[in-house]
Amino acid sequence: MNVPKTNFRQWFEEKVDLGMDLPCIWFRDEMYTYGQVDASVNKVANALYDLGVRKGTKVAIVMTNRPEFLYCWFGLAKLGAISLFVNVDFKEESLQYLLKQADAEFIIINNDRWNNYTQISKSLPKIRHAICMPDAKGIDSKQVVGFDQLLRNASSATLPLIDIDNGLPMGFIHTAGTTGAPKWAMLSHKAYLTAGEYLREWSMTNYTDISFDPLPLYHINPQTYFLMSTLAGNGSVVIVEKYSASQFWKQVVKYKATLLVLHSAPIIYQLAQPVTPEETQHRVRMIPVAGVRIVMERFKIPVGGSGYGSTELPGFVVMHKHYLPIPKKMDHFGIMLTKFCGKPVDYVEVKVVDENDKEKAVNEVGEIIVRGKEPHVIFDGYYNMPDKNTQAFRNGWFHTGDGGRFDEEGNLIFEQRLADSINVKGEWIPVEIVEAACIQNPKIAEMALIAVQVDSITETKIIVRLHEGQNMAPEELLDYLQTKLARFMIPRFVEFVKEFPRTKGTDKIQKDVLRQEGIGKAWDREASGYKLQR
Repeated sequence: MNVPKTNFRQWFEEKVDLGMDLPCIWFRDEMYTYGQVDASVNKVANALYDLGVRKGTKVAIVMTNRPEFLYCWFGLAKLGAISLFVNVDFKEESLQYLLKQADAEFIIINNDRWNNYTQISKSLPKIRHAICMPDAKGIDSKQVVGFDQLLRNASSATLPLIDIDNGLPMGFIHTAGTTGAPKWAMLSHKAYLTAGEYLREWSMTNYTDISFDPLPLYHINPQTYFLMSTLAGNGSVVIVEKYSASQFWKQVVKYKATLLVLHSAPIIYQLAQPVTPEETQHRVRMIPVAGVRIVMERFKIPVGGSGYGSTELPGFVVMHKHYLPIPKKMDHFGIMLTKFCGKPVDYVEVKVVDENDKEKAVNEVGEIIVRGKEPHVIFDGYYNMPDKNTQAFRNGWFHTGDGGRFDEEGNLIFEQRLADSINVKGEWIPVEIVEAACIQNPKIAEMALIAVQVDSITETKIIVRLHEGQNMAPEELLDYLQTKLARFMIPRFVEFVKEFPRTKGTDKIQKDVLRQEGIGKAWDREASGYKLQR
C-alpha cells in the first residue's frame, strides 16, 4: 500500500468527486449522500472560521453519536484545526483536566452535558467560545452559541485553500496509555488516512459496502476501522446513538450492513443474547475487528479479523484474516482467537524485546515495540508531556507496555498488558485516576484498584483500608466516587480490609496477590441493586 501524501481535505474531496450521489451516512431513517455530507461539512467549517477557528486551533468535541459529530470533525480538519475527542461521560474534574492539558480554545458539547462544563468553565480562561448541540436554549452567556444558530447563515460553499501538511495533527484522543494518567495522543492527517487506506485494502471495502459500528465515535476504534476505512472505499456508514444488545441484529438487518466493527464487550453481550432469526439473516461478509471464532461460527460471518493495535498506533498495525471453517491448528487459541494477531502491516516495524531493548527469541515473551517506516504514520507523541514522550519513545521505538511473542511463522501472539490500566467493556480505566479520587476522601487511608473476571468479562474491584475509627458502607464510597469520576470508571466490587499484603523492603501493596484472590467476599454493586447516576 502507498502511504497517502494528501491531507484530509484533499483526500475526502477526492472521495466526494468519485461518489457525489453515493450513500455516505445512514442515521435513523435518513440517508445522506457524499455530496450532502460534504456540503454540511463545509457549512460547519465556514461557520467555525467566522467564529475564529484557524489552522492549529484546538476544539473539544464532547458529543454523542450523530452525523453532526462527523460534520464538526471533518470541518475542523478542512480548516487545519485540531479536534479533541472527549468521552461524553466525563465529569467535572476529568473534563477540566483534559481541557486544560490540551489547551482547548473552543468546545462543542451536547446540551445535556452542559452542566458538567458550567461547573468548571471559570477555570478554563483559554476557551473563547462554547457551542451547544443542538441549541443553547435557556443558556444566557455571550460566550455560548447554539449549533443551530451558528449554522443558520453559514455557507456550504467550498472553503478557500489552506496550506495543511499531512503531518500536522488532525485529532487528539485521550488515552490512559501505558502509565495510568490520561494523556492526549496526537494523531496526524497522515496517521488517520494511512490507517483508513490500509484497512480498506485489507477488507476490500468498496462503494457497495455498508459498515455498522454502534460504539462511541470519540474512540479510535470507530474512527479508523469504521469511518476512515469505509469512506476510503466510498462505502457508507450507519450511525446509531448508542449500542443496544437487544436491537443490534435488527439494526444490522434493517440497514443491510455488510461490515461489522465491534470490540470485546459488545461481542460478549451479543453472545449472551437469546438466539434470534435476525442473527443469521444478515448480509454481513466480514467482521474486520474482533472477528473471534465463536462470533463467526454462531452468527455465520464467513471472514473475521484479529490483530494488535492501540490509540497511539492508531488502529491495528498487526492483522490476520480468519476464514470459516477455522483450521484445526488454531484450536489451541480457543473460542476467541484474539491473541493471535498475525503479521505487521507494511508501513511499520514491530519487535518483541527485553528490558534492554534486545530482541527476544522466537516464542519468548517480551515487550511489544513499534515504529513507523515513515514519519507521522503512528502517533506523534503525547501533547505537552515531554517526560512521558521520553519514557514512551526509547531508541526511536514506541514502547507499548504490552507483552507478546512472535511464533515460528512470524505471527505476533498477544500475551498480556504490562501496564497498570484496566479495560472494562471497551473503556480504558486509568488506575491512577480512580485511586487518586478515592484518597481524597478523608475516611480512606489507602486503596488498590484491580481487575477481576466475571463470566469472561473484566470488571474492577476497589479494596479499601479506612483510617482507624472510621466506618463506611460500599454505597457511601460509590456515592462519593460518582462526584469525582466518569460513570464507566466506578468500580463494580468493593471490599474493606484491615491491612494489605505488602512487598518486603519496599512495603508496596502486592496487587498480584490481590488479583489472585479475585472477587472473594467483595460487595457487588449489581447484585445489591445499586444504581449509577446517568
